[in-house]
Amino acid sequence: MRDQKATILPVLFFLILLFPLINKFIHVLPLLPNNENRLLAVFPVLNINKLDEYPGKFENYYNDNISIRNNLLRMYNYISYFILKKSSFSSTVITGNNGWLFRSEDEQDVYEGKGMFTGDELKKFAIILSEREKYLDSIHCKFYFVIAPVKQSVYFDELPDYLQIKNPFTRTDQLLKYLEQHTDIKVIDLRKALIEKKGNMKLYCKNDNHWNDIGAYYASSAIANRMKEDFPDLKINPMVNYQLGNRTVTGGNLAELLGLGTYFKDIDIRMNPQRSEVFDGSGRKYKPDKDFPYPWEYCVVKTTYDHTKPKLLIIRDSFGNKVIPFLSVGFSETVSIWDNWEYQLNKNIVIDEKPDAFILMVLESHLDAVLKHPDDK
Repeated sequence: MRDQKATILPVLFFLILLFPLINKFIHVLPLLPNNENRLLAVFPVLNINKLDEYPGKFENYYNDNISIRNNLLRMYNYISYFILKKSSFSSTVITGNNGWLFRSEDEQDVYEGKGMFTGDELKKFAIILSEREKYLDSIHCKFYFVIAPVKQSVYFDELPDYLQIKNPFTRTDQLLKYLEQHTDIKVIDLRKALIEKKGNMKLYCKNDNHWNDIGAYYASSAIANRMKEDFPDLKINPMVNYQLGNRTVTGGNLAELLGLGTYFKDIDIRMNPQRSEVFDGSGRKYKPDKDFPYPWEYCVVKTTYDHTKPKLLIIRDSFGNKVIPFLSVGFSETVSIWDNWEYQLNKNIVIDEKPDAFILMVLESHLDAVLKHPDDK
């Protein structure tokens, strides 16, 4: 019996080591998709002149591509959240209070006041935006720079206690202060407007890093109120013109990053217009870069068929999706471009569209992208 145990244990240990490789071909455990918003490590090419780097690169490849990796991550996250009831801090997601999830990485860094701009970067930012404003002013188009807040900037009170930071001076504050002192750029910072409204209704999705319809509506209201200084007749519909509806939804991009999309539920608040005033506009032939992952969302056109209203062009990211239906009520036509997180002027589109107003909407955590992509299109 003792000899059998001495034989069985090494065999079991060996099978455990081989199981990921066996599972890759037999699928004893189903292969779960990767939900991380990053590229996984690729198999390294052996370079005889750089042998010291190879073991580390191979380890990264193996760790990223082991067949049961996502199963193990899901199991760990499930035990941490639902059994141990602890607020974990992963490389991608923070589990906060009262069932709230937050994106970590760059969005948490923004809230904690990390990644501040250098003096040269601030100067470059002011030059880029001022040159855009000057050009747009030359064609009689008003320029607005809109900063969308990361979830932490609004729901900081739902972060776990060990991540609470009171009134940090962030790079958003730093940039706003510099632009105010050195330019005449019309900046619309949405943080204050949303913080003031969050006591009324939930503005962001619990399991997603985006705002919901309510948050997008209040963001649109704040933008329209600032634009009314240049367009006095600009109006968006009051909230009473919308029918509010609730539905239970499963998932959310943050829940998916944990591999637990099927376990997380949230109440999604929808705002549907009582009467349709905004319609899909005529299609455009603008094409996204080949690596843009959401080509169907690259160009969205909305129209009210009221040609007495001004025309709007928006360069945006995903946060602009829910803003478009509310804001476009005030314009004859709204052309919205999601330019692969480059936030450029897109001068060719400006020339074609001849807008009366131009909005550059950037998420707080993506501000540095404006510096990385010169206006070459």
